Amino acid sequence: MRWRVIAVGTRLGGWAEAAFNDYARRLRGAEKLELCEIPPGRRSARADPARAIATESQRIVALLE
Repeated sequence: MRWRVIAVGTRLGGWAEAAFNDYARRLRGAEKLELCEIPPGRRSARADPARAIATESQRIVALLE
């Protein structure tokens, strides 16, 4: 079984790596565990935040297929 931890962001803090390492330690029996970082959708003052969220959602779904 393949396990993925999916995180939105390209420069996650040390807390994210520490949490992932903790999961990896706890799930020793998992065949494969990987951390997938997806870039956030573009956000700006004039852009619709729903569009950025939709873009992120599409990227997450693509990783699940």
